[in-house]
Amino acid sequence: MTVSKKLFLLILSIVFLISGMGTLSFRRMYFDLNRQLNNTGLSFIRRAASEVNLFLDRYSVMVFEMSTFFAILEQENALKNDDAPSGYDVAVVESYLNRLYESSKNEGVVNVFLVMADNGWLLDSKYWIGGYQKDFRGTPWHQKALEQNGPSFSEPYFDVITNQVAFNVLSPVHRTDGSPLGLLGVVVRMDDIRELLRSQH
Repeated sequence: MTVSKKLFLLILSIVFLISGMGTLSFRRMYFDLNRQLNNTGLSFIRRAASEVNLFLDRYSVMVFEMSTFFAILEQENALKNDDAPSGYDVAVVESYLNRLYESSKNEGVVNVFLVMADNGWLLDSKYWIGGYQKDFRGTPWHQKALEQNGPSFSEPYFDVITNQVAFNVLSPVHRTDGSPLGLLGVVVRMDDIRELLRSQH
């Protein structure tokens, strides 16, 4: 074999060796970058999930406190009207719901309502007349919420009162004798969760 052929083979071997090292180096960089992206994605998902949990916990505490407030009002007979068909003064109940709404609207609440246990009426802070035309006790979200021992969440839906996609945070309200007074709920816009997730980027 001539010197020029040996030199050619040597150069060719060096080129293959370098290209092989480059390929290994490129693969290593690709896998490192992929791992970093996955870790970043998982970190974002964990952070976003944590923020959504805090968001939902805040509303759970809020609706629990509101339901406790209504239980106290009922205990003090502040809601009673013996002349009314339901035994409760609807205007007084709605005025308290409106007060709760006014005190919580800056926290993303778009409505506060109470489904009465006795007749299924939905009384709310927006004075929606449709609440008197239907028995809401048979709705799936009402049934599911009553099965819970504390605050619960409805599925997202289109809210006809606020004209927005929303979900309810719900909590049962009990009379002093333990019987149900109703189901208290706050309406929260789905856009608030979307905005929360956007802010995590």
